[in-house]
Amino acid sequence: MTMRAGEVYEHPYERLVVRLGTAESGGRELVADLYVPANSPGVPRHFHPEMTESITVIGGKVDTWLAGQQKVLEPGERLHIPPKTPHSWRPSGDEDVRLLIEVRPGARFEEMWRQFMGLFQDGKVGSKGPGFLQIMMMAREFPDVMAISGPPVFLQRALAALVAPIGRWRGYEGRYQEYLTRGPSEVVELEPLPR
Repeated sequence: MTMRAGEVYEHPYERLVVRLGTAESGGRELVADLYVPANSPGVPRHFHPEMTESITVIGGKVDTWLAGQQKVLEPGERLHIPPKTPHSWRPSGDEDVRLLIEVRPGARFEEMWRQFMGLFQDGKVGSKGPGFLQIMMMAREFPDVMAISGPPVFLQRALAALVAPIGRWRGYEGRYQEYLTRGPSEVVELEPLPR
């Protein structure tokens, strides 16, 4: 729990500007502006077993999928995602997107997000994100934070347990300690949210 208000964390597809960090909230929540370029692949269908997430569109349009319902959200519209609810999103159209994301609890989400950020920053992923072995290693490390939508969770966890020795042998980890302590790229004054 180290993210603080005003800190900026980024990788090629996302720029996260912390509004309320896990340091200030004691890990209870993470609130941030998320800037996403129009050409971003977005996030694949997944769910959070023990977390609530809300996404409010500040700028641009976002193509969302929530529990089988597809909808394009425009500025001012919000998507509330309860635990265990399959969802995905990606920018819609040619315009960059600015979102307000709120995650509760935030501490474990921060840990996982730092893993993705570090992998992207260090060029250890392809254009569509981490490969199969890396995802399985992270699934084993963060079963409370995220699961892929589709196969039953018990099968995902069994598969992750089976391939973990192969992943370790190939040099993959579910959690890279250096990413947990990597500092922000900068600290900025927060932009006001539209009314």
